[in-house]
Amino acid sequence: MLSKRFCFRKAQPMTSGILYPCRVVSQFRRPTGFGGRCATRVMNIMNRAQYNRVLKELPLQGRILDIGFGNGNMLKRVLKKGCRSVYGTEISESCMTAVEWKLLPSLQQGYLKLAMGSAESLPFADACMDTVYSVNTIYFWESLDKGLCEIARILKPQGTLLLAFYDKRFMSRLPLREYGFQLYDPKDVKAALKHNGYTSIEVYEVKKEKSYCIRAKRGNV
Repeated sequence: MLSKRFCFRKAQPMTSGILYPCRVVSQFRRPTGFGGRCATRVMNIMNRAQYNRVLKELPLQGRILDIGFGNGNMLKRVLKKGCRSVYGTEISESCMTAVEWKLLPSLQQGYLKLAMGSAESLPFADACMDTVYSVNTIYFWESLDKGLCEIARILKPQGTLLLAFYDKRFMSRLPLREYGFQLYDPKDVKAALKHNGYTSIEVYEVKKEKSYCIRAKRGNV
């Protein structure tokens, strides 16, 4: 069962903001206003290959959770694939409001449910999700261990986790650390998954020496 903390949100009017080009990267963690909308569009372009890889791995059946759905581009594609029990969490109120309007028909039909929440604090009961995925959010988690532990809590035994991210070596070329990015390579993520009881870990190279998608199963314990 889902936690009582999870509830359907009513759509709210969108707010505006001012975008300065040098601030686009700073919007990636918690997109806000007009600048945030621009930043999420940039992310959609950057993430396209990772979206495709994650979509390939997603089943049609079962409860599916998107952690950090941004402007809802991936949620829209998951729903278009035919998934009918889709959930999403965000830490950005601006993104939440935008997606509530963008995907209102799916919300009204009950195919989609949205809630505020971070990877370290998910508003769901234990062992209620079949599949969890997150694309390019691990840089902003308080720690890999905390996020992976919380995701394991809500995944059913043998449930699937899909994490897509850019490699540390590639990301290190960009001035990201000053904006709070924590960078990882596949070995870091794989080690953290094992430490938190995940099994059947598979690493897929999405873009050569640039981006990856890791698939893992929650252990039975």
